[in-house]
Amino acid sequence: VRSRGASRGIDLARMTRDDREFSIVIFGATGDAGRAVCRYLATKQGARPVKWAVAGRSKAKLETLVSSLGGSSAPSVLLADACDASSLLRIAERATLVFSAVGPYSRLGEPMVKACLVARTHWADITGEVFWVGEMEAKHGEAAAAAGVTLTSLCGYDSVPCELSLHVARKALKLGARHSELLDAEAVTQLNVPEGGGAPAGTLLTVLTALGSNALGLAKGYAAFARSNDESAALWPVLRSMLGSLSLGWAPQAGWFPL
Repeated sequence: VRSRGASRGIDLARMTRDDREFSIVIFGATGDAGRAVCRYLATKQGARPVKWAVAGRSKAKLETLVSSLGGSSAPSVLLADACDASSLLRIAERATLVFSAVGPYSRLGEPMVKACLVARTHWADITGEVFWVGEMEAKHGEAAAAAGVTLTSLCGYDSVPCELSLHVARKALKLGARHSELLDAEAVTQLNVPEGGGAPAGTLLTVLTALGSNALGLAKGYAAFARSNDESAALWPVLRSMLGSLSLGWAPQAGWFPL
């Protein structure tokens, strides 16, 4: 959540429920993505600092993280394990929003989603596992709506740059002289990794998990995601993305075969 004025930072205090101890809990805070989110929250809060917490399995790692953060609002430390349902529920019951950076989500995400539904707590994640998002929509969408809970996925680098680029392209075409409609697009991202750098461990595990998953289960998840858009035209692009993820295709813009 970002305010209009960049210098003002974020104002999470507006979303805090009176009956919850924390506005937001970062679950999986000591991973690569989790640490980045924590650094942002610690230094970009608005005039009204909010109560927030970091959560994970290792108390020592969490305390080291907290001591390294700057800012005016130090987070509390909570212990939880993605494989321990009772610990997840204890966290969800104390938060207005749980932001999960624990992946692969197809292996570790659903238990916390279930805890959030029981506790009536909002959920957000940074997954790029479209098939898993579709599966969660099919399994828990109605329950979330009935409980007044928002399940917000695809909030990370896997999705946001491409979505924003497509939004800008679609708007430019519509406002152009011919008032054209964007019917199809392919987004290609090229990463210039510095020497000694590489993909985060969670991302690598996600790729390996997807490659080892049941093909029929993946197809059902992608199809469910397409149906959740309530647009018949969305089915083919999503299914094509699924097929493209299983095979190599030439990207002329980049000059190589992207995965």
